[in-house]
Amino acid sequence: QGAITVERVEAAPFDEAAVARHLRGAGGAARASADPAFHACPGSRVVAFSASRDADHARGLRSPLPAPSALRQWPVQLHLVPPTAPYFRGADVLLAADCVAYAAGDFHRGWLSGRALAIACPKLDSHQDVYLDKLVALIDDAAIASLTVMVMEVPCCGGLVRLAQAALARAGRAIPLCVAVVGIEGEIRTRSEVAGPRPSAPRSALPVL
Repeated sequence: QGAITVERVEAAPFDEAAVARHLRGAGGAARASADPAFHACPGSRVVAFSASRDADHARGLRSPLPAPSALRQWPVQLHLVPPTAPYFRGADVLLAADCVAYAAGDFHRGWLSGRALAIACPKLDSHQDVYLDKLVALIDDAAIASLTVMVMEVPCCGGLVRLAQAALARAGRAIPLCVAVVGIEGEIRTRSEVAGPRPSAPRSALPVL
């Protein structure tokens, strides 16, 4: 008893945007790629699953046993994923609203298989300027091959599409953008290819979501 004392001191608030910028810097990128345990939180440790995961998933679809997961990496939440993670390099990326996987019955087979994943909620998540920075970093620094955005048909989900379009406008590379809208009963309502917008806007500006 009495071995630990707690003192309250004034401290600057945690700046996630500054962290994202730091990770894109030379030092941060080198440490993140060289040390999978770079993050302090064990739940944020970068893990790329076996390269055979896609083949295992395809075999599972022909099996009477439950289909295996098509997830290829951890973490998946957009606040937690580092754009420097090796599983994003040159990958096809799926950016899905949080509710999509619960509604779309073929989410793993039809959408997640073969793609790196990031999830976000355009209505409830805070600090979405970090999301914009990370998406730009994925396009420019990780050189992702394509971006597929899956959202629910509810109006608030449209913010995720606008965020992706804003990232394409600010990025230096043009990549294919596919947008899929899922109905609240799980059906795919629309699927469309969207051209990346040009010209680029200042990276400091945040779209209205």
